[in-house]
Amino acid sequence: MKVFDNSITWLESHAIPCPFHMITGCDCPGCGMQRSVFTLMRGDLSQSLDHHPSGIFFVLFILVFLFNLKFQHRYTRLSMNGLLIMTVVVAILQYILRWMNGELCF
Repeated sequence: MKVFDNSITWLESHAIPCPFHMITGCDCPGCGMQRSVFTLMRGDLSQSLDHHPSGIFFVLFILVFLFNLKFQHRYTRLSMNGLLIMTVVVAILQYILRWMNGELCF
């Protein structure tokens, strides 16, 4: 388990910064997604949802994608499409809610 935790720590230290946030200082619809995935990998579901609620759908998408690479099943392709759509829809809805609550810099 220590190796897995060290791997997550290494991934966090090499996370890709958001170019939109770096340029504008404002969050984009995907800001917090990496933190959400990392905390979900550590097993903290509530903290993952706090960072970004669509992180869970993204992790499920990756798992189904890897399953599809191995088994090439048509239902996994449908599942991947559905999970990808859910990831984007939840990210946009979360962004709109944050905008309406005045949490963005616009």
